[in-house]
Amino acid sequence: MAGGIAGLAGSAQAVVHPAAYASLPRGAEPGALVVDTAGDVFTVNPGTNSVSKVLAGGRLDPRFDGTLPSGSLPVHIAEDAAGALYVTSFTTSTVVKLDPDTGLADSAFTAHAGAALAGRHPVDVAISPAGAIFVLNSGDETVVELSAAGDELAVAALDPVADSQALAFDDHGDLFVANTGDGTISRITYGTAGPASVTRAWATLDAGTYPTGLAFDHHDHVYAVSAAGASVYEIGEDLPIGLNLMSRHRMPGTYPFAITNDLIGNVYTSNIGDNTISMFGVDGSVIDAVTTLTGSPSAEAIVADRSGSLFTANTATDSVGIAPLAPVITSAAPPSAAQVDVAYRAQITATGLDPTVFAALEPLPSGLSLDRASGVLSGTPTVAGTFDLDVSAANLVGRSDVQHVSLVIAPRAGSTGCWYWSGPCGL
Repeated sequence: MAGGIAGLAGSAQAVVHPAAYASLPRGAEPGALVVDTAGDVFTVNPGTNSVSKVLAGGRLDPRFDGTLPSGSLPVHIAEDAAGALYVTSFTTSTVVKLDPDTGLADSAFTAHAGAALAGRHPVDVAISPAGAIFVLNSGDETVVELSAAGDELAVAALDPVADSQALAFDDHGDLFVANTGDGTISRITYGTAGPASVTRAWATLDAGTYPTGLAFDHHDHVYAVSAAGASVYEIGEDLPIGLNLMSRHRMPGTYPFAITNDLIGNVYTSNIGDNTISMFGVDGSVIDAVTTLTGSPSAEAIVADRSGSLFTANTATDSVGIAPLAPVITSAAPPSAAQVDVAYRAQITATGLDPTVFAALEPLPSGLSLDRASGVLSGTPTVAGTFDLDVSAANLVGRSDVQHVSLVIAPRAGSTGCWYWSGPCGL
């Protein structure tokens, strides 16, 4: 394998400090999570057979029930465009549909799904770009499409020895499955008519590297994580079978367990061997440790929200962690008063993933400049007047909110003070 992500480790810098975000009920042992468009986080808790809702800001929602049938052993969770939650129950062979506000189950859907999935032991669920529900089943190595009512619509058969673990859709609506039994990635293409086209061994990884999760960079590259092989593979969707493994990034001692991607296309892994998070940048860079989690939380799931933060489901500590990667301007607004021929200086600072660059969104007053790397706004103004300045910070993950200042530049000392007048004005 050549090119891709190989050999780029450490090519970007990172100083990101993770934080505890929410404490879950004792014994929850969260193993999966999803974040909605409002910033609320939902965790799947096999230890308590429940789903928890963490409101934006880190507080548990007391109105959310989330109780699942005893012995459900929930494994994974997905959310549809309307916000409804779908939770796989391995032992009861069904998918439980939950209301995102109340946490109450849709008993009719759950019953129909139970009939469709009887004895199949679902391990993952995904919602297609078109809103269809697909369930991965380890009992008979199939992917079952469910209707909005929970009934079976179609079945795609995988290799009987696949030992499938995860499924995910790409941007084009193709479904990919990670198979630990034979070390392959399957690809399922759904056309407008007829049965799905299943390529059982669309990609074959190296011997002993069993993929357990998938992510996408929005540039037609699939990323597969292998904890056993301590590796992340980059696979080209448009490359021929047998030649589509672009690179393998080895991560000895880290035990990369879970994988996700953000809206931009950066890919992240949660590494339970050394409690780090790695980043595979959309620009080709690799950061082996974008952050190190506190203690030994055993972060068995990871997800990115729309604003550039990562959330982890910490199985060992019954908690949710957060690592904010997108920049946030932390300095006060630049001084609003300046004067012609008098030096001006303001320092703009931001948290988030390094390197961070700063930019002014409008032309600066004559004599002033903004250093993109350091965030220093400085110079000696040459023209009096009132100027609206908007500055922001950006990094590989996203862009900060705009910081605004109305800068009033007074005339040079000793002038008549009529700089605001449109007619002739001088000393």
